[in-house]
Amino acid sequence: NRKSSSFTHTVSLTCGSWSWSSSARGVGASVAVAIPYSVIAQFSATSKTATCTVSCTTFNGTTNIGTKTATFTLQTDSSVDHPNIGTITVEDTNERTSSIVGAETFIYGISTLTATIPLTVSGSYTQLASAVVTCGTKSQTYFLSGTSQTITFTFDRVDYNSLTVKVTDKRGNSVSKTKTYTLMAYQPETVTGTVGRVTATGSTAVGQVSGVAYGGNYGQASNSLTVTYKYKEHDATTWTDSAYSATLTLNDGQQTYTHAITLLEAFDYQRQYDIQFVVNDLFNTATYTAQLMQGLPILSWDETEVDVWGDLHIHSRENPYVWQDVMQGFDAVFANYGQKNLLPITATGTTVHGITYTVKDGTITANGTADANSVILVGTAYVPSGSYIASGASGGTIDTYYLQINYLDSGGTAHTGVATIADDTDWITPSDYGGTTQFYIVVRGGQTVNNLEFKPMLRDPRIASDTFVQRLNNVPYVEDFVVNSAYNTRAFASAIYAKALSTLQSHGMSNGIVIINGVAVGTRYGLIVDYVSSTYGAIIGFGYVNYIRIFRLNNGTWTGYDTNTTAVTLS
Repeated sequence: NRKSSSFTHTVSLTCGSWSWSSSARGVGASVAVAIPYSVIAQFSATSKTATCTVSCTTFNGTTNIGTKTATFTLQTDSSVDHPNIGTITVEDTNERTSSIVGAETFIYGISTLTATIPLTVSGSYTQLASAVVTCGTKSQTYFLSGTSQTITFTFDRVDYNSLTVKVTDKRGNSVSKTKTYTLMAYQPETVTGTVGRVTATGSTAVGQVSGVAYGGNYGQASNSLTVTYKYKEHDATTWTDSAYSATLTLNDGQQTYTHAITLLEAFDYQRQYDIQFVVNDLFNTATYTAQLMQGLPILSWDETEVDVWGDLHIHSRENPYVWQDVMQGFDAVFANYGQKNLLPITATGTTVHGITYTVKDGTITANGTADANSVILVGTAYVPSGSYIASGASGGTIDTYYLQINYLDSGGTAHTGVATIADDTDWITPSDYGGTTQFYIVVRGGQTVNNLEFKPMLRDPRIASDTFVQRLNNVPYVEDFVVNSAYNTRAFASAIYAKALSTLQSHGMSNGIVIINGVAVGTRYGLIVDYVSSTYGAIIGFGYVNYIRIFRLNNGTWTGYDTNTTAVTLS
């Protein structure tokens, strides 16, 4: 404010290299000055503001009274100068999924999201500086320059249904934009498998695969499973593809699957093989390699030796008291092979829905918190129709954790048998039972377990002891000896992989021959020790062995002594 209305002023403004001055003594009380927007070019390239100087010289008439100087701040207009984000386009660039899904549609954990993002600036006095793209678990920063640039954002195995772009210019102005798209649920399939020989010395093998898969319609196709396998001798390096192929239909969502396989090829029982099961769905391939063990004849012999399971070797020429060797050897060998646990444990360490499983000596330990029902296949028992006792989830309930029994019918279709096994649970095979029993561990969603131990076991109800023992894989189950007290003679019947229980009976004759009667289901082998009773009588350990007879029973009913068996005279 001037002190006198007679005072006049000369005013000047300076903003960088731009300046303005009034005429000499041409300003009275005030003056309006239009500062052109182009003055922003005088600013620092990274600043929104600049300092200008105003100078005012006061006159009384022609007398210079004095000069005062002041500064003021000039600020850019963010509505004029700012960055822009154009139309964001997204596409699936994964060859496995792009031909199946529709536009702007992606498969969780499989698809590759590629986003094209055009960036520009408005106004003439700013430039692009940086951009940040965020999508689920991935964030990427781009350093920019100039007034126009297109960036490309790529996210392998996309896990979120939107992305957000934030772009900033060099003066610090920012804008953001979010792009949404369709993300379809999916989980890669898992697979475990088992394989075994139908008979100990046969060339036919059977297997089974099982696991977890995710079904759904993904636009151009619905998800399904294709099961194949390849094989090689154990020490070989080259695999051979089998002609076998089977397609399994899936329901929507996550589910378990089981598929039984009769292998097409002939596998020499004297050789060991690796069988690699291959399970493909629309987007993924899972494999599991199982070993087909060398077939082990239950009994083999020549004129000097009898071998039982490859472990017990009876050398007749070294010891005349072979009967004693036989009985002691049987007791030793079958104590190991006559296992009460009929369930082989084929599960391996894995994590399913938050629960981590470890396997050691047949015991499965679980740790973690289940974010959904956590289910793993423990193992598969090939047992005939009948009554059994199952155990292995002590303290469990249907609401917390348990062991579940499924079975396959004669057509290979899986059914739920016993839904919960806390301690000892009776398992009676149903009328449509097909000979295959499966054990699964189930930990209910929301449950937290710490070092929870499962000890899965399936046993004959005639075995009273429920103390857990590990079932050794690929070891046959040898049934109880049949003892004839009158002559102290024993006979045994066995079945490969416990495919059938014995209904055979033995009867000792006065000459020491053991008579086997009954119905043989599957192929049975036995050993008859024939000794001369007139010498020392039927006393174990003292009867001199005259010869050993081997008999073999095929499917069907057989009664009486097999006159076609081989007799091996021991000297």
